[in-house]
Amino acid sequence: MRALIAALIFITLAGCVSAPYRDDYTTHVNTRSEYYAGKDLKFVLAEGSLVDIRGIYSKDNTSSSSPMMYQGGAGLAGLLAQIGTHASLINSQRNKKLAAAQEAANGDIATLISLAEGIDLLALLEQTDSGLISPVEAGAAATDVNIKPIFFASRAMDQISLNTIVWVDAEGSSEGDEPTYQNLIQVFSPKLSTQQSERLANGDKQLLSSLISSLLDTSLKIAKADLTGQYASVNAPDKTYLVEKHFGAKVVRGAVVDHTCGYDVIRDIRLWFVAHSRQAPVTNATTETACARTQHESG
Repeated sequence: MRALIAALIFITLAGCVSAPYRDDYTTHVNTRSEYYAGKDLKFVLAEGSLVDIRGIYSKDNTSSSSPMMYQGGAGLAGLLAQIGTHASLINSQRNKKLAAAQEAANGDIATLISLAEGIDLLALLEQTDSGLISPVEAGAAATDVNIKPIFFASRAMDQISLNTIVWVDAEGSSEGDEPTYQNLIQVFSPKLSTQQSERLANGDKQLLSSLISSLLDTSLKIAKADLTGQYASVNAPDKTYLVEKHFGAKVVRGAVVDHTCGYDVIRDIRLWFVAHSRQAPVTNATTETACARTQHESG
C-alpha cells in the first residue's frame, strides 16, 4: 500500500512539473462569468504599448536525465521528499533548455526585434475602432479588457503570428483572484512572398508595422465578438483542421465560428480561438491594412 501511495504521488508531482513556464499561452480553459456590452469595452495593453516579438523554436522541451535511485530507508516521508526533489530538478532543466532555445530563436530574427523597438501599438491602431486605449485612460465608465499580445516570426521571416492573452478582472479584485473572463486568441498571417520576406530581412519597418497592426486588430475583433456573446449561439460541429504555421501544420480540433477579413476563426475544444488565413500569400504591403479598414468602414 505504501508503495502504491508513493507511486500515485510521484505521478501527480511529475505531472505538475512537466509543463515548463511559458507566458505566451494560458494553461487553463476559457473562463467566463458574463457577457458584456460592446460599446463599453476598452482594451488595455497590460504591459505597455511596445511590441513583444519573438523567434520560433521547437517546443520539444524534453531533458535527458540520469535514472535516480530512491533510498527507502528514510520511510515514506523521505521517499516523497526525494521524488519531489527529482521532479523539481527535471523541471529546472527543461526551463533552462527552453530559455536557451528562445534566446537562439530571437537571434535568428534580430533584425525584426530591432525594428519592432520603434513601433508603438497604440499609435498603430489609433485610427481604427478597435477600442484600444492607454492604461491612463482605463477605468472611465467602461469595462477594461486587459490584453497581452506576443508576436512570433519564423527564422525565414515568411510568416508572422500573434498570441493575445485576454482577461477581465473582477471589480475590486486583488492579485491572485480569478478573472471574470480569460482566453487566448491566436492569429496566423498568410505566408509572405519571397519578396516580402526579403524586405523584412532588410529592415522594412512599414511592412512589419502593417502586419502587426492587422494581426492585433483581428485578434481584438475576435475578443470583442466573444465577450459580447456573438459566438454563443454558434453550434457548428467540431471538426479537425490543419492550420499552416511556422513549422508545418498545426492540427486543431474545433468549430469554425466566424469568417473575418480572409480568416477562418476556429473555437477549439479548450474554447481558445485560432484564426488562420484562407487567402493566398500576401502580395503587397497594404493588403492586410486595407482589409482591416474595409471592416471598420462597413461596421
